[in-house]
This record gives sequence, C-alpha cells and structure tokens, in this order.
Amino acid sequence: MKNYLVILLMGLSAMALFAQPVSVKGLVLDEAEQPLSFANVLLLDAMDSSLVKGTITETDGSYRIEEIAPANYLMQIVMIGYTSSYQPLNLASVSGEALQPIIRLKTDANLLEEIVVKAQKPLFEQRIDRLVVNVQQSVTSAGGTAFDVLSRSPGVRIDGISNQISLDGNQGVLVEINGKRSRLNGAALLQLLQSMPASNIEKIELINTPPASYDADGVGGIINIVLVKNLEEGLNGNFSVHAGYGQRAKFGGALDLNFRRSNWNIFADFASNFNYLQHDVTIEKTIAVGGDQLATNTLSDRPAHRHLQRARLGVDYEIGEKTTLGVLLSAYVNGWDMDASTISTTARNGLLEQRSDLSSQEQNNWEHWMTNVNFRHTFPSQLRLSADYDYLYYFNTNPADYQDRISDDEGALLQTQTFFSRKENPINFHVFKTDFVQPLQEGWNLEFGAKGALSDLTNDNQVADVFDDQFIERPAYTNVIHMDERIYATYLSMDFQLSEATSAKAGVRYEYTDIQLNSGEEILTSREYGRFFPTLYLSHNLDDNNSFQLSYSERIQRPTLGALAPAFFFFSPTNLTTGNPSIREAISRNFRASLRHKTVMLNLIYSDEDQPMFWGQLDVVPEENLTVIRPENMQDAQQLALFLSLPVNITPWWESRCEGGIAYQWQNPIFEGELVQQRNVFAGINTTQTFKFSEAWVAELDGFFQTPWDTGLARRPIRYSFNLGVRWRFEDGSSFNLNVSDVFNLGSFFENNYDFSELNLVHRQRYDQEGNIFRISLSKPFGNKRVKQKEQRNSASSDERNRVQ
Repeated sequence: MKNYLVILLMGLSAMALFAQPVSVKGLVLDEAEQPLSFANVLLLDAMDSSLVKGTITETDGSYRIEEIAPANYLMQIVMIGYTSSYQPLNLASVSGEALQPIIRLKTDANLLEEIVVKAQKPLFEQRIDRLVVNVQQSVTSAGGTAFDVLSRSPGVRIDGISNQISLDGNQGVLVEINGKRSRLNGAALLQLLQSMPASNIEKIELINTPPASYDADGVGGIINIVLVKNLEEGLNGNFSVHAGYGQRAKFGGALDLNFRRSNWNIFADFASNFNYLQHDVTIEKTIAVGGDQLATNTLSDRPAHRHLQRARLGVDYEIGEKTTLGVLLSAYVNGWDMDASTISTTARNGLLEQRSDLSSQEQNNWEHWMTNVNFRHTFPSQLRLSADYDYLYYFNTNPADYQDRISDDEGALLQTQTFFSRKENPINFHVFKTDFVQPLQEGWNLEFGAKGALSDLTNDNQVADVFDDQFIERPAYTNVIHMDERIYATYLSMDFQLSEATSAKAGVRYEYTDIQLNSGEEILTSREYGRFFPTLYLSHNLDDNNSFQLSYSERIQRPTLGALAPAFFFFSPTNLTTGNPSIREAISRNFRASLRHKTVMLNLIYSDEDQPMFWGQLDVVPEENLTVIRPENMQDAQQLALFLSLPVNITPWWESRCEGGIAYQWQNPIFEGELVQQRNVFAGINTTQTFKFSEAWVAELDGFFQTPWDTGLARRPIRYSFNLGVRWRFEDGSSFNLNVSDVFNLGSFFENNYDFSELNLVHRQRYDQEGNIFRISLSKPFGNKRVKQKEQRNSASSDERNRVQ
C-alpha cells in the first residue's frame, strides 16, 4: 500500500507541471452585420479534411470549441442559404484560448427552395485513447445489426461458441451503450447485439486503454456503442424498417422521436426486431473409460426465434444556463426460444453401442427496466459537476425441457428419459456516481469523482428427472445461490501539455470490492480487496504528418454474474455447459505504442495478465461419458501484437482501408491439475473497399481473414468471409440499402478443438450459423431541420451493465 501511495503522490506532483489543450472562439455575421445563429462551425483536420470537432453558433453568432490539441486545422462555416467559408486555423503554437477574426457569410445567389448541406465523416478516426468507427459511413452495415458491425470492426473478434468478445486479441472486453454498461454478457449480450438495428448506431468507440474516469473492470478494454442522437429543434425523428433472409426470415423496425422547445428536451425511441435463425452444432469427442475408447458423435439441429422490444423515454430540463436536470426511463424484453433435435451415437472401440435422439425445448428470456436521475451544473469558477443515480432491475428465466430416446446398435428402443432444467434469476443494482471537471489556471484541466455500486441477486437453479409424473432432482445441478456485492471507487485524472508538440494525460483510480456468494449455509465465495489502477498517455507530434503515442494502464476483470450464478445447458445428454462460482478476478498490465504517418497507423501492444479467465475448461466424468465445459482461470498469459492500419484513396471514387496484425501469445491454462503451456502465433486482416459512383450511389465490399489461434485449452481454425453492400440516398435524406453478409458462406461458424491425446481426450465442437443473409432496409427522417445540439450524457451505471448474463 505504501508503494502505491508514493506512486500516487509522485504522479500528482508531476501533474502540476503541465497544461491543457487549447480552445478557440469567434463570431459569425451576415452581410448586414447581423449575428448568424445555429451556423455549423466545423473544425477539420488540415491533412485529410476529416471532422475533428464541431459546434453551432449561439443566438448572438458566437461560437467556442474547447479541448483542441495544438495543431494545424481548417475551419469550415456552413449555414443554409449562405456560401460556405473556409479558414486556415493554426493552433500549433497557441496556448490557452485563440480569438478568431469575425467571419462574414455571403448570401448564396444560387439559393433554391431547399439546400442540403452534407458533411461526411471518415469511416475510422484515431484518437489519443480510442479508435472511432463511424457506422453511418458503412454501406455493408445497413439493414444489419450491432453484432454485424462489431464483427467487422478493426481488432474485434466475436466467438459464437464461448459468447466472448475480444479486442486486439484480448478477452474481458466490456460493452457500453451510450456510455452505459449493457449489464449483459455472454449469450444474453450477443442476443441483444443481434437484435439492435445498425441504423440506430452513430459510431462505435474501441477504447483499448480506458482513462481513470472509467471503471477498472475489463482487462480487454471497452467497446462503446453510441446510438444515433437527434440534434434537431422542434419535433423530428427518424423511421426505419428492414427485412432479410438467410435460411429463415428476419425483419424489424425502429422509431426515434425528439422534441426540443425552450428549456425542455423530450426524446423517445422504440425498436422491435425479429430474427428466425438456423444454427447447427457438431460435437465429436473421444475419451478413455476403463481401458476402452468411447467415441461420441453429436449433431444438433437448432432452429430458433429471437426477438427484442426496446423502449426509452427521457426528459431534460434546463433550470438555467448552467444547470440541467434530467430523468431517463428505459426497458426491454429480450427473448429466445428454440426447438432442437439432437442425434448422438456412441461407439466403444470402433463398434456402435447406442444412439440417443434428444428433443429439446429451450427458452432464455430477459426483462429489464432502468430509472436514471441526473443533475448537471457549472459553477462560476467553471467547475462542472455531474451527479447520477440509477436503479436497475433484471429478471432472467431459462426453462428447458428434454426427452431422450436411447436405442441399441440395431435400433431397438432401450429406454426413454425425460428431464428438465429451470432457472429464475432476479438481479438488482443501485449505482451512485459523481464527477467533477475543473479547468485550472494556465490551462490545467483536472477531473475527479467517486462512485458506489451495490448489487444483489438470487439464482434458483433446478435440474430434475421425470418418472411417472414425479420429479427427482439431480443434486449436482440443483441449488439456490445468493450474492451480495459492493464496489466503491474514487479517481483523479489530469490533462496537461508538456510542450507545443507534446501532450499527456495521467490518472489513478482506487477501487474497493466486497463480494459474498453463498448457497444455503455454504459460503462459495467471500472476498474483500482494494487496489490502485494507474493510467498514463503521452502523445507527441513530430511534425504535421507524423506523431506517436504511448500508453500504460492496469485493469481488473471481474467474473460475470452469469458465471458466478450459472444455468445448465445440455447440448446432448453427454455434453453440458455451465458457469463456475469459484472463478476469480483477473489483473492485467497493458502497454501500447502507436506511430502515425499521415493516416497510416502502426500499433505495438503488450499485455501481461494474472489469472486470466477463459471459457472452455473441460471437466470429464468418464464413467458417465460426460463432458462439462465451463469458465476457469489460467495461471497467467502474455501477448505481444503488432497492428497496421492502412487507408488509401486509390482513385477519387475508390477508397481502400486495410487493418492487419500479427501476435505472439503465451498462455498457461491448467487441465486436470497439470500446467498446459500454449504458445502460438496468429494473424488477421480486415479490409473495406468503398466505391463512390455518385453522391447518391455507393457500394462497399469488406472482408476478414483469421489464421488458426489458441484460446485457453482450445484451438481455433482459419476463418474468413466477405460482405457486400449498396446504398442509394435520396434528396430528402432517405436511404435504401441492399447488402449480403458472408457472400460465399465461408465464415459463419465458430469452432473449438481440444486435443489431449496423451490424456486420452479429444474434443471438437463446431457451431454453424446462417451465411448468405440478404437484407434490405429503408430509413426516412422527418420533422424540423433546424439543428440544435442536445447533450449526450452517461448515467451512473455506465460501468456495471456488462456483468449481467
């Protein structure tokens, strides 16, 4: 503890030497010297004209843009009915605030009945601590889902077997929606992502090294999905519908509404999505039993129906120029139901012994609602205060009914077994959070805050056999688990300027955790621990075309609530997946070095983890021919990776972008008490080719390739796929999209291979999804076109939601 206090004091002393980024302000008038209100002020990168920041002028024509890195920019002023103005803006040698000359816009002599001003963001934007994917610029995302967009994002991998998301090869990634932790993970999170229309997503932020203001949870980084926000004044919104077909139908729609008048802003949205899908699971395993070799082959036909209905209603009231009070209500119903047919054959020493025909009816239903109350205030000293309280409630049920018909090698029926699984899981969260941002003298910028998250759950799980209408419980799978968890945190962070070309950001966060997990009188987990988590960023501009960045962070990955309080899922009578109440938290140390040359980015990443969690631990019960797969801790793991981002404008109408990387991985999982050293090199590449035939007609081709790689005890095979999309945009802002995912049906699968021949165990599990999915979508905006910025804010539970399963 003393060492951490010394580090903290040294870090705070160093912070006092540095300054914050610059700001710029000015005034926009018309030819009659009258102020122009609501004019767009866009700050563009001087090299590629990509949008850096933007704002709108106030009623007196004034504008102000803050938190700008010292560099050369191009300022564009846009106003309907006026000729746009472009002004070079040199902030490379500016400190503090720059006052710009008055800008006067001329009336457009060619003004028609309506003029549409279009500003296009780049598909990818690299910032000091994150990569931003502007989803609205991706044609192949139209009509798709958040799952589709994420799976094509640079460095992101989604494993459909383990239901895990990784970023730059690291698992333990947290997913946020509008800065609010989704509270879901595993299968439930993927269901939510697969039900969320891509048309509702503005951008995705891939945060490899989260700053101290974020929770320390999530060793693999944070993925923040920012939904489209309505910036209009008056009543306006957007309506979209989509439909698709792979092996079965998919359809849905979304409606977004916004009303802003005077000091009030009311916003609401509703989305409904239905997906009829086809999945197949293949399991092949061989184990040794009493000197014999038992080989079991399983094929499961798993047609399913997934549906999501989501609604949100929010109100913001501006009490004064410096104070805002808001209330947000949200809810969703997320359901999955499936009727599966599974055939398993077992051979002993090469001779067929028996066959199992298993019929399964499974459901996984989630209900959720959230209430958020938030307060924002700016003091005369420019100290900005934000305070939030969230209450969240989840209720998850997993009913499953099974009937197994067992036959001998000649097909004669031996017996019929009927059994079921039931799970009821209510979850409650109370989350309090307060943050302060204080601009200091000489340009210093200080952030500090505190947070408390209190949660509890009850997991009532039952598995029972049915004989003559009587239930006989299976004690190994039946229990009631109760959990109480308390997490308290405080943090301090500062932005500062070392020189005109060098900026930095440093922070430290302290978190204290108390978790109690019990089943009746038995204590399953009881832990209390506290720890400091430092973060540091350094950015240096060598010149206008070259820069480099360094970052370091320490993170924690806490077990998901679904892993601590699990359900039991039978893929077949001899293959079971579940959680692990004994799994522990993992700690990671992460280093990143980035080099930029114009728009080319090169990243070198090293991570070192203690007790990392992985999905895919095998437990074998030979006498029952039973294999149980669950999450577990490794001893440790390290990874060294190199990633390259290469955007190229081949022609004025052809834009190409390639993202590639290679990594070397050390992993030390444990199998049957023995350390298994896994060493492997793997590589991957993503590519996006955009063809702009006209302002209205755009086509896009993207694809990915992944070499074989290891995760825990499992080996993954090669995967690759291609996606194609075409978009037409109309003058009124409407758009029509047509796309095909996994055109050649090459990559719509997930596979884990376990090969421990020396221990007489070989296990292969493959999960096949639909490929060749055709989708069409139509989106149409409506309402007032006057732009009025609405604040995007986070709630108190922005860092908790991802731990619910």
